[in-house]
Amino acid sequence: MKTNELGYQRITFTPLNFSAPVVVTLGLDFSVPHEMYKRNYWNCPKRSGQGDQWAILGTTKNTKQHLSPAQG
Repeated sequence: MKTNELGYQRITFTPLNFSAPVVVTLGLDFSVPHEMYKRNYWNCPKRSGQGDQWAILGTTKNTKQHLSPAQG
């Protein structure tokens, strides 16, 4: 795979008849096992964060393909 691909996620909250502080805890995780095979197929060689910008690099164990979802 020659082209780098990034996955991004933006989450927006819109209150409906509600006015109060909201605390949200989010995470990036490649450790979840495959639902059918009950095995994890990912390594995570790199994680980093600064302020509200966070990133994690996932690499498939067998084919060594990379996936980098970025959150900010």
